[in-house]
Amino acid sequence: YILMYVRKPRAAFRKSIVQSIERAVEEHLDPSKPSYLVAMYWKRKCLYTSNPGPIDNRILCCGHGIPLAGAEKSNLAFHVSPKQWEALYKKYSGGPVIRTDVKRRCRLCENHRIRLREKRAIIMLERRCREEGTADGWYIIDESWMKTWRDFIYGGENRPGP
Repeated sequence: YILMYVRKPRAAFRKSIVQSIERAVEEHLDPSKPSYLVAMYWKRKCLYTSNPGPIDNRILCCGHGIPLAGAEKSNLAFHVSPKQWEALYKKYSGGPVIRTDVKRRCRLCENHRIRLREKRAIIMLERRCREEGTADGWYIIDESWMKTWRDFIYGGENRPGP
């Protein structure tokens, strides 16, 4: 025999969570006022589990813990007022805290995007030259510079100099 147990959450506990979240969403209607973001993932955890645990906003951040650009406009989060955030944070703790009036960008991620864009541009230029047949000419380039350029194209960190 296999005996399966299903734990039913306390109705009052779940109802209080749902009401606090609904109040938080309804209270914050003015987009010009500062607000906080809470991940929809955590809201779903509240609705479908008996104990949602701490607020988890990591899905709204890059790998370095800085909020992603446009997170407040995505469907991954909902806005709550500062008052409601304090109540939720006091009750559940967690984080990271994401305020909509503080605009920060991760420099590491931004530098990575710039390098990736440069690499793609160089690769596209190289392909276009091959397709047009202009890459068959003779070029005199220093071999060490060429090695650093190839390393850069295929995932290296150092950009070749001029």
